Amino acid sequence: MDPSLLNDDSTGNQRQMLLLEHQLLPKLASNEFVEWDRDDNEIRRGRHYDALMSVAVALKENEGKLPEGWP
Repeated sequence: MDPSLLNDDSTGNQRQMLLLEHQLLPKLASNEFVEWDRDDNEIRRGRHYDALMSVAVALKENEGKLPEGWP
């Protein structure tokens, strides 16, 4: 993605949409966490969605127990 697209004149929504379309959704789709139909602008749960959500829930439930500075 062209970093100039995210200049200071971009609104927050524009930045989020560009990040989603050009970085996040392609990565999630390539790992089968989501199915992304660019033509119809639809996103569905992918084959590995449940595994990803299990990790996300575990991290959220244990956030106070994680070492300081842990991502």
